[in-house]
Amino acid sequence: MTQTPVQIAQKMFAETVRKPKRSSSTALARFFEAGGSVAVLAHKGIDGLIRDYALNRQEASEFQQRLNVLSTVVLRHFIEHQLTGKDARDVARGGLDNGPTYSLLFKPNFETLCVPGAIEAIHSPGAYLTALFHWALHRLGVTNGGFPLSDRRTDLERLKIDVNAVHGVVSSVEVISNIMENFITDTLGTIQDLDKALSEQAFPRALPFHWPWVTLDQVMNGHGESVGNVVRLCDLQYPYFLRSAPWSAKSDAALIQASRLSPSQRILVTESACFPDGAAEFYQKYFGLQLEHGGDLANVSLFNERAKLDTASLEALLSLEGFSTSLSANAPGYGNGDTLVNGKDFGSVFIHEATDPPITIRNPDTGDFLNCFVDMTDDRIDRINRIVRLNDWLGLEHHETDQLIVAAMLAEHPSPAPTRYWITPDTLRALGLFQQLREGYGCTAEECAVFIAQISVFGRGTERSQYDRIFNGTSFNTRPLVLDDRAVPIIPVTAEDLLTVNQLCAGLGIDLQAYFYIANLVAAAHCLTHLKLSLPIVSSFYRLVRLPRLLGITSIEAILLLNLMGGQAWVDALAGVPQINSQQLVDTPDVLSVIHALMDCVQWAYTAQLSVDWVVQQATAWPPAQPDARQLTLFDQWRRQAPAVLMTEDTLKLAGAPPLSNNRQWLRALVALVDEYGLIRDFVESADKNYEAHAREMTGRAVVQETGSLDIALVELIVAELLRCRAGQNIVVQEKLAAYSGLKPDLVLQVLGWAGANVHYVLAQVLAMPQDANDSSIVRRREEPPSDPFLQMLAEFSRRSAAVAMLELSGEFLTYFITTGYSQWFGERQVAAFDLSSLYYLTIYKRALAMSSQPEARLIDYLRRINALPAQLGNHGLELVQARAAKWLAELVNWSVSEVQACATHVNPSKGLIVNMPQLDVLTRVCLLAKKTGQNAKTLLELGTLPADSEYALYAQVADRVRSSLTNVVEPPYEAGIRSVDVDVVVGWTTVPDPVKLIANKPDESAEFTVTVNNRLGVPRVNVNVHCASALGRFEPSMVTTDSTGTAKVKFFPDGRMGTVTPTYRLDLDDEVAAPNIEIGPDLGTLQVKPENSLPSPAGTVLVGTAVTCRAVVRDNYDNPISGASLIWTFEPLIMLETKTISDSRGYTEVTFTSTEAAKVKVKATAGNLSAATFRDVTFVETLPSRRRVSDTQTTTVTGDGYAQ
Repeated sequence: MTQTPVQIAQKMFAETVRKPKRSSSTALARFFEAGGSVAVLAHKGIDGLIRDYALNRQEASEFQQRLNVLSTVVLRHFIEHQLTGKDARDVARGGLDNGPTYSLLFKPNFETLCVPGAIEAIHSPGAYLTALFHWALHRLGVTNGGFPLSDRRTDLERLKIDVNAVHGVVSSVEVISNIMENFITDTLGTIQDLDKALSEQAFPRALPFHWPWVTLDQVMNGHGESVGNVVRLCDLQYPYFLRSAPWSAKSDAALIQASRLSPSQRILVTESACFPDGAAEFYQKYFGLQLEHGGDLANVSLFNERAKLDTASLEALLSLEGFSTSLSANAPGYGNGDTLVNGKDFGSVFIHEATDPPITIRNPDTGDFLNCFVDMTDDRIDRINRIVRLNDWLGLEHHETDQLIVAAMLAEHPSPAPTRYWITPDTLRALGLFQQLREGYGCTAEECAVFIAQISVFGRGTERSQYDRIFNGTSFNTRPLVLDDRAVPIIPVTAEDLLTVNQLCAGLGIDLQAYFYIANLVAAAHCLTHLKLSLPIVSSFYRLVRLPRLLGITSIEAILLLNLMGGQAWVDALAGVPQINSQQLVDTPDVLSVIHALMDCVQWAYTAQLSVDWVVQQATAWPPAQPDARQLTLFDQWRRQAPAVLMTEDTLKLAGAPPLSNNRQWLRALVALVDEYGLIRDFVESADKNYEAHAREMTGRAVVQETGSLDIALVELIVAELLRCRAGQNIVVQEKLAAYSGLKPDLVLQVLGWAGANVHYVLAQVLAMPQDANDSSIVRRREEPPSDPFLQMLAEFSRRSAAVAMLELSGEFLTYFITTGYSQWFGERQVAAFDLSSLYYLTIYKRALAMSSQPEARLIDYLRRINALPAQLGNHGLELVQARAAKWLAELVNWSVSEVQACATHVNPSKGLIVNMPQLDVLTRVCLLAKKTGQNAKTLLELGTLPADSEYALYAQVADRVRSSLTNVVEPPYEAGIRSVDVDVVVGWTTVPDPVKLIANKPDESAEFTVTVNNRLGVPRVNVNVHCASALGRFEPSMVTTDSTGTAKVKFFPDGRMGTVTPTYRLDLDDEVAAPNIEIGPDLGTLQVKPENSLPSPAGTVLVGTAVTCRAVVRDNYDNPISGASLIWTFEPLIMLETKTISDSRGYTEVTFTSTEAAKVKVKATAGNLSAATFRDVTFVETLPSRRRVSDTQTTTVTGDGYAQ
């Protein structure tokens, strides 16, 4: 290097600047004279060169590049110079010590060196990083308004440079996370919860960010659900289409949360106007500006920067330039006269509050001024702030959001139009409905706007108006359909009327049949006799066509379904002027709730695999005014077959019944069982009494009344004939109705009973019909009103038959349902009730059955037994019932006991039991939702009951539970919970006396049983009900309840039956368990022998060699027969061995003897306790007196027991 670095730097300066100013050259020379070096000059950077030497940026940049190269060379020479030895010792010359060595040649200074690769080396990565950090802090220029490195990376100066830091391999994610953590920690200040702080900030536009809500919404959305849907599924009042008013205490909150807006976002868009009171807070909170700079938002560029908008977005927001508003030429009456339409009419209605003047942008002619807004008031900035955020959150274009929320506001105040446009909770409900329609059915914002308001007649930019796109899009060869408010008859009269109707049908895509059906409803809803070609009328047509089509049903099906759910008022909610009923008034249906109810009903039918048309037909009775051909044929068949199965006087005679005297009739005596036509009257059987027992009882009374005595044989004969005729009549009705309805024959009579009829009623009605031998078509001219009860019954039977066939209901279920289930579980007041609610809950029963792997009998048994529980349950008794009920249901739906208990507590807080179909509906809904989302019941119920306006901490708590459920935690199988219920109770059973041996028929004879109920740890269970039963005898009371010691006492009383019986006991909802045996027998201590009849058979005087029989009975003092008793028979004066007999099960025993010679024999029977029975003497003679022989040969009396006398 022949020149010094200073000279080279000065030459570089001259070459770069070319014609440097004198002041610049002088300043550079002065710098070097003051001891400045090339390295220091390079450290100044570009900004330093510009500042110190009056250079422009290009000159400074070129000079800086050359200085960087020069300073690098200088520094390298400096480093090389440092590596040479400086303080080498002088070595004495002489000898071998002065020979050439490494030390002598290179003179290394090992004290100043480091090992190879050491981080302290001046050319190591650590040294490079340190130099680079110094360079960034001191040599680079500072950009005005930029954030210094020391502020952006506060952790750099604190980093420790060691071997691990320099040579270690670290994941970039870890590095970034540590950097972010340090930055957040240094900048948080007093903020304790960053997530909560983010939910409270509103600038920049991406905020607020409500982390718990985002967690909940994303998890639910990933499974096709929303938080609002969870709230709805956990609501006991859901589905709302079964209610007279389609809402509940939670329905509004569910719709609001279905909008997928977080609580912070909902607060932002619904808060009261920020001006004039909150101006200072508004600009700082939403635009990051101080109050004094709030006016700067009139500057378009600043506004776009703060609102994160580009030019196209701004024009779309304000409906300017390429997004300007235009009025359809086919709707001339909907403009503002001579005033041009603009954004306040469509596209930016919310921002302008539908008032002039519109916001415009002033473009200055010269470059001295910036583009700025005109007529941008504070209130308009406030609404812009809300709607631009809402656009992002909903993922909609500006005009779509505006059209949707303005439609909701117009529905809130249908007449007159609102004077102030602010977003309310009802607006959020409308957004929630839109989200569900969009996610479920692909509904657009402008379609949803028509559902709750009107069709738009305004175009936007090059896009035609919604009205023209619907009704004037394909009419190339005819005149357009113009909204001129002219009257149009419902039934076209002129060719012009017909053309108008055809244009409406073409635009809506319907036929004339649908048009006439809809037109009458629309006219009635608008209180018109003729239609008007106006915007409200065509909007009603569009609403009644497009909404059903979106849901996948026809318009007529939707109208019938609406009428079925809520009557004409629900139809008018869509056919008339839509109104959002924020007060939940029954007289004014809420259009949002009505639409959602229609959605839910259609979705339910789809899930249950039922067509809407079928649902409408079966949920409503449609009885004909006159019988049709099939019914007439059915009546004819019944009339022909009925005579063969009628019970008449002739059939009784043929069966062998004797005629009554004085021309009396058996049918009149049997009027309680048979009517005057010979039809068997209906009898409702129960568990205590069946028809045969009832018939036998009533027949016995009739026989006694007519004959004066009870003739058992005659009673049995008449009962047999009754049963034969009853079975025949049942078969006649059963077979024909099975063919008529398509039902299985074994289900016909049950469905007939469900329809409120019976076999007797059917045949009585048919036989009462007048007949015409020449005209079989007139049963024909019955003197009945159009609402014939019999035809009504057949219609009801057909509806229920269709439901039974479609849902595949079993006979076992129908038996339970008709007996008690209709009132206990389905909440019906009458068994014959059958409407949409009945049909819905029948599908819920089938859903529960489909979820179960258990036999159907298990579910029916649960339904029956849960409603047979005692009314008073408490303490451990209630806990035990809750656990067993949960176990039962857990087995049925294949779920855990704890989750079933959580659902039961949710739907029935007072008892914690699932006791009816609405509660079972919630259980199955939550169970399916839990399996779908992977969440547990407690989490879903906590989310479903969380108020929409809850604090951040409550949302965070639920979100934590949801996140924890996302991990792969293996939960214990539900069998574990079921087994724990089984082993949690230990029942002890002790008796006094033990073993129990009781005497039948003995007054006050009893045994006391003590039942002890403890848990497996031996702790007494209080208020536990124990049910006792026995085939012999009785327990009093049959149910006992344990006291504070866990014990209960019950007494057993024997009756007149004897034997060994095993009584049973069971706890509530538990299976029967065998108790110790009880032996009921006679009192052997009071054994008595009595003659059955003191007269032997034959008695008195008999011929020698005649066999004589004596019968004795062995009983105790309580008239109990004693079996197995041994009797010794003696016959005096006959010389013969003692005869020994044993009494049978009835206590009877007998002996037969004779004598070969004349004698008077005394017969005596003696028991082991010396109790004896004596009989009248029997005299054996060689010949009988002549009178006796004649008498004996002429008369023989047979007693009722069959023994001759």
